[in-house]
Amino acid sequence: MKHRNVGRNVAASLAILVGMVALVAFSGTLPARANALEAFAGERSTREVVSALEADSSFTYGVRAAAFPDRIELASANNERLILEDDYFYASIAPFVNYTHSCAVHIFPGCRGELASAMMHVRITDSGGSVAFEGEIETYENGFMGFWLPRDDHFTIEINYGSYGGVFSFATDESSPTCLTEFQLS
Repeated sequence: MKHRNVGRNVAASLAILVGMVALVAFSGTLPARANALEAFAGERSTREVVSALEADSSFTYGVRAAAFPDRIELASANNERLILEDDYFYASIAPFVNYTHSCAVHIFPGCRGELASAMMHVRITDSGGSVAFEGEIETYENGFMGFWLPRDDHFTIEINYGSYGGVFSFATDESSPTCLTEFQLS
């Protein structure tokens, strides 16, 4: 009887050892993730991460983020931080008809605009008159639409929404707001 228990213990120990060796060998092939934010961002580009965050009006990812003129900062509930950069400026625009909020730094998913999931025709031109964007766009559920634009320039945006419209100016320099909420359509 004693010999059977020893045999079982040796077999169990051997199985654990083999499992540990396999785990170490396998984990060496996985990309290292320093924290949950890097796991969330994964192999996505900064623009893909921002699109996912803008579309996440219900905070399902558990990630908060802010768009600054020179970077996107992500934060988790554990106070982990991750900074994502892009060569372009992210302008998050929430046109409105009746109500808005004052804002300078766009917060994902906290900022809310009046015109959620609304189809609009948008034309953006740079200071030289070149068209940076033109087309139909649907605002996210949070009422914003986002554009990646060249830094250090001045832009004009024309927005048409049903019988409402307007033409507005904004800049993309280091002191410019990323949350543009003052564009009232009339």
